[in-house]
Amino acid sequence: MLSEKLDSISRIRAVKGFDSKDRQSSVMPYFVVIRERGGAWDWSVKMRQQAEWPAHATFIDTLADSGFIVAGGPLGGEDDAARVMHVVNAPGEVNESAIEAVMAGDPWTPMGLLRTVSIEPWSVLVGGLDCTECGSVLNAAKSRD
Repeated sequence: MLSEKLDSISRIRAVKGFDSKDRQSSVMPYFVVIRERGGAWDWSVKMRQQAEWPAHATFIDTLADSGFIVAGGPLGGEDDAARVMHVVNAPGEVNESAIEAVMAGDPWTPMGLLRTVSIEPWSVLVGGLDCTECGSVLNAAKSRD
């Protein structure tokens, strides 16, 4: 049974042109951003009913559409999780401060609804993420600096 699954995976990799030797050179740099709900968070209200939800959602959707955020969401239930995680694609010489500068543009940040608690590089060793337009937001942010 396991050998059949492994054979199937090998055939898929061959069709897609996957070469594990090439993987090391093509690994894209990612960061994991952990944000925490702040003091202004109203725990009696659902997430999508918090102040300025439409502006926050538009901001996050824009980052996702650009390839900056490749995955993200609350760590736990949507309405009761204290923390949120985003996997950020950070090509080139991008560092934590550049990512923090982008995340500071979230309307919920100055309102005290969310604050960044950590930004850490992530080495993807198993699986992978696909990003076609990665880095456009960071490149724009870097050009402003």
